[in-house]
Amino acid sequence: MPMDEAELVKVGAALIGGGAAGAIITAIVTSYRNRIQPVRYRMKTVPVFSKAPRSSTIETVVTLRANGQGYDFANLHLTELSIVNSGNQNIKEFTIGITMSNNDRIVNAHCEAPDRQHNGSQVGEITPADPKQAVDFKLIPFNRQDAYQFRLLSTSANDREPGEIKLSSSEPVRFVARIDIGETLGRSSLEIAVELVAKSVGAKFR
Repeated sequence: MPMDEAELVKVGAALIGGGAAGAIITAIVTSYRNRIQPVRYRMKTVPVFSKAPRSSTIETVVTLRANGQGYDFANLHLTELSIVNSGNQNIKEFTIGITMSNNDRIVNAHCEAPDRQHNGSQVGEITPADPKQAVDFKLIPFNRQDAYQFRLLSTSANDREPGEIKLSSSEPVRFVARIDIGETLGRSSLEIAVELVAKSVGAKFR
């Protein structure tokens, strides 16, 4: 029995509507896949050593030793940073840059990969003899939900906590701060700081 005009209109409208909906869904999925990928991070900075108050008659410095040489610093801070690829794409090689404020310098840096199938290598060398304002790390790979941790030992010319620390990358990503109340990065900051100083450079207080 042939369809009447009203039924044909209904079927045509359904087909057209379905096609449009499919196109819209496809566009949404494509946009989601191609969006700037988010990288979530958590950062915490704690003092390791601070000089005596200005009113004190005692001069206090911490001496870091590297290759038999001693280097004095009026203060040291430990920054713990963790990042997670929370996007929807796997990245074979990812470079992250960590930049301190103008008055702050990194004296030691370390990256911890999640396992032995992942590698986080520092680009260039940073030592107490040659502190730098910025450090880059190359992460291979940085797949979805991969997490890397970084520890930076820094000093400030202002005898105060380091200023703003900026994260950057040449990849199309955006860094999104992640705040988890009551959650820590594992061991205590003091424990990590003592181990970092002892193993990396050796420390002597006076």
